[in-house]
Amino acid sequence: MKFNVFFSKALNDFVVGEMCKCGHLHRDHGSQLKKISDQKTLRLAHDGSCCVGKCACKHFRWARWVTATEFADTLPTKQEERLTATV
Repeated sequence: MKFNVFFSKALNDFVVGEMCKCGHLHRDHGSQLKKISDQKTLRLAHDGSCCVGKCACKHFRWARWVTATEFADTLPTKQEERLTATV
């Protein structure tokens, strides 16, 4: 999944991602398979369960945008570090 960065006038910053209600990034969730017919499924990247530590979140639920400032100030830039964080 590719996220398109954009500038938010309301947040006065660039938006670089999305936060789930579980408190983890959209990009840190696994894939989800959605049944579209009896014989076909569609893989939805990053809409499945959370991959961070032992987070019990079963699917991504949008909570808010994540700004460049917030990401730089509070989150590890390496996904491996975010995924091994304690919940």
